[in-house]
Order: sequence, then structure tokens, then C-alpha cells
Amino acid sequence: MTIKIKTGDVREGMYLDAPVYSKTGLLAIARGTQLEERHITFLKKEGIREVEISVKPVTDEFSNELKEKEGNEIYRLLREEMNLAIKNSIAHYSDILDINKESHKAINNLFREVTSKRHLLDCLFDIKSIDTFTYRHSINVMVISLLIGAAMGLSEQDYFSLGMGALFHDIGKMKVPKEILFSDSVLSEEDKRVIERHTVNGYEILIRLPDIAEEAALVALQHHERVDGTGYPHKKIKEDIHLYSHIVGIADTFEAMTSERNYRRGFNPAEIIEFLMANSGVLFDEYVTKALLVGVSIYRIGSVVQLNNNECGVVMRANPNLPSRPVLRIIFDRYQLRVRRPVIVDLATSENTTLSIVRVFG
Repeated sequence: MTIKIKTGDVREGMYLDAPVYSKTGLLAIARGTQLEERHITFLKKEGIREVEISVKPVTDEFSNELKEKEGNEIYRLLREEMNLAIKNSIAHYSDILDINKESHKAINNLFREVTSKRHLLDCLFDIKSIDTFTYRHSINVMVISLLIGAAMGLSEQDYFSLGMGALFHDIGKMKVPKEILFSDSVLSEEDKRVIERHTVNGYEILIRLPDIAEEAALVALQHHERVDGTGYPHKKIKEDIHLYSHIVGIADTFEAMTSERNYRRGFNPAEIIEFLMANSGVLFDEYVTKALLVGVSIYRIGSVVQLNNNECGVVMRANPNLPSRPVLRIIFDRYQLRVRRPVIVDLATSENTTLSIVRVFG
């Protein structure tokens, strides 16, 4: 029996009897889908007022065939979306291509593996059900982690397990109540413990999946552990934390600092470098911290910066061994007048040791 009801009256376990499309016209939920909380949340966010539902599964032959086609379309769109998100992330965090050939290869291999397995694609859907920010964050952390791995000279198998762990490191958040996870108020100690539980939740989800190595599942469990034992959930110290977890832990922090939040702008690259260096050996492993500063672009090519002599320039390229001192093309002199001839300044050279970046625009 098919009935049309208001979205507010939809409950988990009901079956969708007509496909739902997003505002852009793409298929969002296929006909015959048994609705879960994430589906209902999507319907409300999209402003869909009513849907056609059935209390029983749609079992006729035509419906099953249509459901399969619509389901395949959803997975195809997710593959395309993930591919684009990865390319954007690589462009954002990787400017030193000769260092990162292996990490780029590893990212492509990982993409093919994840998008060829339905259960891994379902894990991506689970991450998207948390919110779009967590989904983008997870892809960025995967890319950053593999760039760090490249700078450390990890093996091909290391890349694969590291990448899997990084991509799904926050999957346990799907079990955290939304009112706690997205709360704007000060959290109680009990609510903090609930959020911290996402690390254990993530491990329990991943350890049961095929194609996920135990080391990758450990990333979900340990990515908030810190060298000095102040992390969670088990307050482990440096020697007891897996290398992948060290890498993803700092990648997670770095990505969060570079990204804008509703309540703050992203941190200035100089502030990020200062924070990472100050906490190298305290919160983060020294070797991993150095690898991040070498393998990941701190100052994006094309970003505009101001020097301590008041000149402004555009970042042309990074210096692999001195990521905080890129090569600039000066566009405004110290009096803020446009320069007539191109002036190239390499902050890594000895004659420019007195110069430093004090501000980043945009």
C-alpha cells in the first residue's frame, strides 16, 4: 500500500515508493529504499515536504530492476564526487609534485579500491550522513596523510593501509547523537566522553569490515592519542601509538587548522607552523611533524602574502626543505605601490634571512 505523507511523519523502517531528487536534479534516494535516520535528515534539509512511502518492501520485478538502476546511479555519482574532491584536495595541499609522485599514485590506487567495493562506498555514505564537512575533512586528511607518508618514504602497502585508516578515521561519529556532535554550547563532561567515544566506535566498525587491515582500524581508535599521553581514549604515549595513528593525528589537526569553521577563520600558515613546531615531541611525533612540513604545502601557490618589510607578493612555488620560506613574486613595494618590473624573492636564500611572512591574505 502506497501513501503520501509529510516528511515530519516519516519514520525509520518505512520504504520509499517514489525516487527523491536533490535540488540540482540528481537522484538522491532510490525508490524502494528502506529509510534510515540519515535519509530522513536529508529530506528535512532539502526542504522536501512530503514523500510517497510504503510500509512494506517494494518487491515487484519492475521495481527491483528500477531500484537496482537507481542504486547504481547513486554509487556512480558518489564515485564522481569523491574523484573531484580528491583532485581539489591534492591541488590544495600538494605543490611539490616531484616529492609526491608516490603519494599521488597511492591516492589513485586507493580511489579505485574504495570505489570498486560496495561496502566501502557504503562507509562513505555513512560519513556523508554525519555532515558534508566531515566528508570533505576525511578526504583532505587522507590526502595529507599520504603526502606525509611520501615524505617519510613509506612502502606501497603502508600507503594503502594508511590511506584507508585516514579516509575512515572519523566514521565512528555516525554513532554520536547529532545534538551533541553539533552543539554550539559548552559541553558537559559526559557529552565530551560521548564524543570521545567516536574513536572506539570507529574501530569497532572498521575491524569487522573486509579489506580493512587492523592497522587501518587502529587509526580510528588512536588518531586523538598524543605523544605525551594527554590524548584519548586510552592516554597512550608515543611508543604505544601506531605510526599510522601518529600521521593521521597530525594530519587531522593540520586540516582542521587550515579550514574555516562557522565560529572562526582558518589559521594563518605562520601560526600553524609555529604551533606544530612548538608541539613537536610534545603532542606530535618529531619525525612525522618534519615530514608534514616537508611534504605538505603550507603556503598555497597563488596566495598573497605580506613580508615584514611591508612588501606584498604572490607565492610562486614552495621550497621542499624550508616550507615556511617559499619563493615569491613581489607585486607591491614597501610603500604599497605596484612594482613595474617583476621581482622574484626566494625566502630560502641566505641574502633573505631577515625577511619573513607576517600576513596571508585570503
